[in-house]
Amino acid sequence: KHYADIVHLFKYYCSRGDAEDCSSMFLNEWIALMLEADVKDDDSESVKQAHLGQLFIAVNASHDDKSAAGKSAAGAINRLVALMRFEFLDILSRVARAKFADPVGAYAALKAEGGASAASADSAPPDGDASALLCGPVEDGGALPEHPSAAAIEVLMLHIKRRLDPERWKDNGVAWRLANLYVEDVDGVLRQHQKRLKALYDTRLPRD
Repeated sequence: KHYADIVHLFKYYCSRGDAEDCSSMFLNEWIALMLEADVKDDDSESVKQAHLGQLFIAVNASHDDKSAAGKSAAGAINRLVALMRFEFLDILSRVARAKFADPVGAYAALKAEGGASAASADSAPPDGDASALLCGPVEDGGALPEHPSAAAIEVLMLHIKRRLDPERWKDNGVAWRLANLYVEDVDGVLRQHQKRLKALYDTRLPRD
């Protein structure tokens, strides 16, 4: 339901640490996300900045493969100093449970803060989205998912979307390409120049 937005959020903050690497998020970028999305709470017993840093370390350690094969293969890819995408999903779920121990109450407060319609608009999946069969859209007066982790993640994503600019979590590239690139007239123009474009592309390919 929120997966595409989570992936875009992950890539955005990864690129802030290393513009050439959107596959791993370092501690500074993780803390920046938590600060900018107003997740960190100095009055909390579970999501102070120190707690968020400890979660970063714990998630990395829990996925560390200490076997010889892991050290030579997976361990080389999954750096202990950064979150991979699957670890980002893991840490978001942990933070959601830590910050929103009462997701129903938190969701009610979120609706009161910005209006029920805004919350439902953010969370409603597109028509035909199969994930709606699992959780369903959180509509005005509707219920959150029954599982406490799913409910907490739902509230966390709505919380983040309320506080960050959409460019950080929403990938509008597909909509732009559908409107401006994947159209018959553009296809006709590109086909006219196909040989030249391919030759130009081939000359720019990296050489081993």
